[in-house]
Amino acid sequence: MKEVLELRLNSDFAHLLFKADEGKSLGTTVKVIELSIDDPRYNQVPIIAKELKIKSDRGFYFGWKIKRKYSKKELD
Repeated sequence: MKEVLELRLNSDFAHLLFKADEGKSLGTTVKVIELSIDDPRYNQVPIIAKELKIKSDRGFYFGWKIKRKYSKKELD
């Protein structure tokens, strides 16, 4: 099974963890990023979110979705 986290990030802060060319912008305030659960940045998401909340009372992300893809063998 492969797990991917889809994050809807606050565009103002996406640069704190991701490159400008990563993901897709939805309007001017939201950036959608897909991040493998195995990616080392995965563990940084809650840390950055907490720091931003404390320092600026703003959110790093607006929502998320976990996508799971199973191999044919896993489904049989």
